[in-house]
Amino acid sequence: MRNRSFRRLLKQAKTLLQNKGIKEPAASSEHLLAAILGVKRTDLWLVPEIPQTTLKKFDRLLRLMIEKRMPLAYILKNQDFMGLPIGLKSRVTFIPRPETELLVETAVREIKKQHNASTVLPLPLDGGGQGGGEIYKSRNYKHGSRLDIADIGTGSGCIALALWTFLKDAYQVRLWASDISKAAIGMARKNAEKLRCPRKSVRWFCGRLLEPLPRTVKLDTVVSNPPYIPERELKNLPQEVSLWEPRRAYLAGPDGLSVIRPLIVQASARLKPGGLLAMEFGYRQADSICKLLEKSGFLNIKFLNDYENRPRVVLAKSSFIG
Repeated sequence: MRNRSFRRLLKQAKTLLQNKGIKEPAASSEHLLAAILGVKRTDLWLVPEIPQTTLKKFDRLLRLMIEKRMPLAYILKNQDFMGLPIGLKSRVTFIPRPETELLVETAVREIKKQHNASTVLPLPLDGGGQGGGEIYKSRNYKHGSRLDIADIGTGSGCIALALWTFLKDAYQVRLWASDISKAAIGMARKNAEKLRCPRKSVRWFCGRLLEPLPRTVKLDTVVSNPPYIPERELKNLPQEVSLWEPRRAYLAGPDGLSVIRPLIVQASARLKPGGLLAMEFGYRQADSICKLLEKSGFLNIKFLNDYENRPRVVLAKSSFIG
């Protein structure tokens, strides 16, 4: 491309991306050019002239998107998540989607709802759950209360850091974040430093699900966007996903439940009575997940739809009988 008018440049870039089936071609072109110029997307139109070096870089990165099907987030090494700049690395950290923002928004809303009013918990009189009836105990969480929250399968740390950001002014939040990938944990730590999140506020663990967390910690909430895509669907995924995103961050056995099954079991054992599990899942898995939750003693199971009106997030309360 020659140095040409600004609008013509973006129009041509949009057409190139659109013809190759790249999603949101206009927005992608503008985000890419803004990042190269070091300005906000909304300030692009204030740039008086585009240097030739910028044009060459713009051309080169467009070709990465078109020919190599590299996602824009990996080209920019960054993705906005609920207003937070989250650093990313291809084949290491999964790109956060709008559905995961829905998960966090729902979790935050439910946490504030649950921990700003008395919660009535039925507990067995004899502690054994058989005979003797029940008593009711009220747990009252006010602003300033300490909350222990786990983010399982943290990846880039976007969920943990968003929870910290939106809850830290109301509660003494202590987050426990785990991922099976050491490289992902390294990226999550870098994101925490960039956002000036104190080390004592989020503790990072490398390991499987809740296994690396200290056994003495009982959790108020578990939030997770686990892998949930069946392996047989890999061939149907866009190249932007199959070629660039870490497969163990989204593939989960023959039925897509190989991670969710143990996650539900472990969460039921680590949550406090009446604690919250908030989890993202595949939209065809609602029935199976409901059965798994009921089997592990979860109550008040509620499903929420995503922006395409498909079941995507589940909320459930741990059994009152520990």
